[in-house]
Amino acid sequence: MGRVGDASGRSGGDVRWPFVVACDWNGTLVDDGDRVWEAAGAVLSRLRLPSPGRVEFFEAWCLPLTRLFEELGVPRSQLGGAVRHWNDEVSARDASLAWGVREMVEGVRSLGAGVGIVSAAAVKVIERDLARLTLTGLLDFVVGDAEPKRAALRSLKPDQPGQVAYVGDTEYDIIEARAAGVWAIGYGGGYRPGAALAAAGADHVIDRLDLLPALVRRLDGSVPSRSGAMR
Repeated sequence: MGRVGDASGRSGGDVRWPFVVACDWNGTLVDDGDRVWEAAGAVLSRLRLPSPGRVEFFEAWCLPLTRLFEELGVPRSQLGGAVRHWNDEVSARDASLAWGVREMVEGVRSLGAGVGIVSAAAVKVIERDLARLTLTGLLDFVVGDAEPKRAALRSLKPDQPGQVAYVGDTEYDIIEARAAGVWAIGYGGGYRPGAALAAAGADHVIDRLDLLPALVRRLDGSVPSRSGAMR
């Protein structure tokens, strides 16, 4: 697990912020559907495997990446190499910032909360994107290579998981947030539709990132009400 501007800077987690918002990167803070599909196609082509169309690819999308490539036909012995190649291909392509990201970050921080990234993507991919999108230094922490994500999320506020929200665009993100005991916020503007995120157990689903500060204001001081975390 790689970290830049580590949010768990002290033993027992970081106490600088009363509330922490962690966000997924690919498909959540960056609008990069084309590049991840193209990157996967490059990986499969190199392995002489058929590449799905864009719609079929995102219907099959799942995490962790090893599971995705196994579903796409990559032999188990080649899964590690496929993931590394995918990260290289993604890093070589540009992506756009999702609409409302800067407003969201400013709004969350105006509440005194911390905001950063927890992603399964390689740190080098995230750092390159941050630099190109002029976001370097804007976020409070970056955790890349997070697999499983639940471990990284638990480390943010291990004694107060209810004071952490994780925003992601896939069912896997929701499952990992629930397993960590933190708020699971689905973002319906990414790889997977909001209905799928709700079905996966999201506590809330938003279609615009600029709506997040108002939601954080409501969540701060409460805890997720669940019969049991998904595992």
